[in-house]
Amino acid sequence: MEAVNFQEEAEANPVTSLRSTLSSHIAWKPNVHSDSEAKAMLAGHESFTYLIRSTASDDIVMVSFVNAEGSVEHKKCILMNAGAFNAGNAKEMWLYQNACPHVTCDFDELLPAMMHCEAGEPCALAQ
Repeated sequence: MEAVNFQEEAEANPVTSLRSTLSSHIAWKPNVHSDSEAKAMLAGHESFTYLIRSTASDDIVMVSFVNAEGSVEHKKCILMNAGAFNAGNAKEMWLYQNACPHVTCDFDELLPAMMHCEAGEPCALAQ
């Protein structure tokens, strides 16, 4: 078996690097493919409990979560190269856009902005 150089792979394709990061996240649910499946998994959980799931697009993931009122919401998170915002900066980034874009290198920093809650409130669905 050929060894994979993740550093070289990340430099060649930032989206691959971000997906690799997500695949080890406790909230990553690779077998959840639809809003209805995510809603069923989150049913009965406390506000700001979330899961992360893939989409048909390699550069978009969905964050499904229980909002403050107890309803389940689904929001897109775009995996991107920061060069789109800052020429010469090839660092991989996360983008969530609602009324205005929120861009960060730290996925867990993005969650409170996405869920409209305080830092520390988001709780990953670990099952």
